[in-house]
Amino acid sequence: MTEIEILMHDGCTASEAQKHLERGTLIIDDLEEHFNDYMLEWGMGEEEQQEYKTMIETKKPLQDWGIVEVDGKRHYIQYVL
Repeated sequence: MTEIEILMHDGCTASEAQKHLERGTLIIDDLEEHFNDYMLEWGMGEEEQQEYKTMIETKKPLQDWGIVEVDGKRHYIQYVL
């Protein structure tokens, strides 16, 4: 599955998806497995980490995020607006 297809599953048209990718939107397929690594890389403190943990547990995206599940694989989308 391409990044454009993943973004389209989150409600984007193909052209909107392409624009998001050009702006730097990221699709993260391993957030749950490498949670601590991402939090360290992004410089997240305890409180902010809890927000991300809640997003993972509830599958409710944070502001400027999307979550798409396709074929049993969860994709976290960090939009750059």
